[in-house]
Amino acid sequence: MTAHSAPIAVAIDANEIETAATWASAVAPHVSTVKVGLELYLRYGPDVISAVRGANRVGVFLDLKLHDIPATVAGAARSVAGLRPSILTVHASGERTWSAPRSRRRRTPGSPRSPCSRP
Repeated sequence: MTAHSAPIAVAIDANEIETAATWASAVAPHVSTVKVGLELYLRYGPDVISAVRGANRVGVFLDLKLHDIPATVAGAARSVAGLRPSILTVHASGERTWSAPRSRRRRTPGSPRSPCSRP
């Protein structure tokens, strides 16, 4: 972020890594952060982070919308931590039973055995 960049994140929703890098380079002097979404990240992996960060070293908002059982989300977050995103989206609205110790979990008659088995 330069002295004149605004605290704004710009979505880099391109289909190709070259286009994403060009767009990020164009806006980086003016904004603090560029956003890389799930589709772009899945298509190119960690390489897209380097490409959009470029020489400007703009902040990266990695918008993966991680949402799963807490242990899986934690593992996924650790997996991308080395990329040093400024922001990483995590949806933390899982059921309480996902994080409760097994000994404290109580099933009521008719309840599913796993939160993942809901219809």
